[in-house]
Amino acid sequence: MIKPLSLIITASAVVISPLSAVAEIDPELHKLCIDAKDYKGCIEARTEPSPEIESNENEVEVSAPSTYNYEKDSVRQLKIRGKYGRYLTFIGRTPNTYSGTSGSYSPGSGGTLNCSTYGSSTYATTNCYRTGYVAPSYTPARPGGTQHQRFRYELDCQDQTYNIKGDLKSAGGFKKGWMHVSNDPVASAVARKYCPVIDTLAVAGYVNKGDVFESGSILWKDRWGPEPKASISEEKYYLFKTYVKNKQYKEALKLSNKLVIDFPDDPRSWTHLGVAYFILKDYSAAKEQLNKAIFINPLFEDAYYNRGLVYSALGLYDQAIRDYTKAIRMYPDRMHFWVNRSTAYWRKGDKQKSCSDSRKLIQLGLQNPEWQKWWQKFGKKECKKYK
Repeated sequence: MIKPLSLIITASAVVISPLSAVAEIDPELHKLCIDAKDYKGCIEARTEPSPEIESNENEVEVSAPSTYNYEKDSVRQLKIRGKYGRYLTFIGRTPNTYSGTSGSYSPGSGGTLNCSTYGSSTYATTNCYRTGYVAPSYTPARPGGTQHQRFRYELDCQDQTYNIKGDLKSAGGFKKGWMHVSNDPVASAVARKYCPVIDTLAVAGYVNKGDVFESGSILWKDRWGPEPKASISEEKYYLFKTYVKNKQYKEALKLSNKLVIDFPDDPRSWTHLGVAYFILKDYSAAKEQLNKAIFINPLFEDAYYNRGLVYSALGLYDQAIRDYTKAIRMYPDRMHFWVNRSTAYWRKGDKQKSCSDSRKLIQLGLQNPEWQKWWQKFGKKECKKYK
C-alpha cells in the first residue's frame, strides 16, 4: 500500500574540542606557547583544523518550477465520442504567448432617414424616422503577453495535435485552438512517450476541471463555493510541494504557518499546515489544523482525506473511513482516496469492503507499482473470497 512520508532526521555536526582530541601536547607547540598569556588558546590556534564550525543543517536550494514540465501522474486516456484509444489528457506547464491588438475607431453609420407626408398641400404633415443607425465607437488596444501557468491539455495521438484549456483567461479573449505538437515542447514530449503506449494508460475522469489551479474561480464555484478574497498562489503551492519532496519538513512547516496568516480564508492554507504537522508525526496538531480547514470550507475534499490519514496513523479506522468516504463522494476520481480507504478497511478487518474498493481501483486503472505488487501477490487471491 502507499506509505506516508517518513520523518527525516537531520544530521547535526558533532563538535569535538581540539584539546580533547590530542592525547599529548606536541613538545614543539609547548615551547611556542609556554610563555603565551592564553596557553590553551595558543595550542587550539595551532591545532584547529578549520576556522569555523559549519551550520548544523544542510541548505537545499529550491528552484522555481520549470518553464516546461508535465505531471506524469496526470497523463490519462481521454474519451472522445464514446471511445478511448486516440486522445490523451494531462496537466502541463508551458508559457502561452499571445498577440496584442491595436486600437480601432469605427465611425458608425448614419443609417437611412425615412419620411412620409400626409394631408393636403395646405395642411401637410411629415413624419420621419431613421433606420440602421450605428453610433461611433472605439475599441481600445489589447497588449500582448505571455501566460506562465499550468494548463489542462488534450492531445490527439493520431493527428499529433493538442489543445490547452484556459488559454482564453488572459490572452485577450483569443483562443488558439488545436495546434501541432511541434509548437509546444511539453505536448511533443508527451506525444512521443505516451502515444505509443496509450492503451496501457488509465482513463481520465475530469470534465474540464478538477485541478486546484486549473480553472480559478470557476473551480471554486463548481466544487468549493465562493472563492476567498485572497488565495494561495501557484508558486506557493509548488514551493510547499518542493519542500516536502526535498524532505525539508521544517521549511514546509514554516511556510505553511505563514500561509495561514496571509491566506486565512483559503482552506488549502490550513490543509498544508495540517500536512506539515502530519509528516512530523504531530498528529494532534495536524488534526487541529485540518479541522479548521473543514470549518472554513466543508466542501474541501483534501482536508477530509488528510484528516483520514491522521486517523489511520492513530489506528482510528472508523473515523478514517468516514473521512475518506466524504472525500470520495466529493471527488470520486482521485484514486489515492480509494487506496487509503481500502487500506483502512483491510486494517480494520473488513476485507469484503476493502476488496470492493480494490476492484474500483482496477476499474479506474490504477498504475501505482506498490499497490499493483500487493494486489498481484496477496490482494487478488484474498479478494476471490469476497465477490
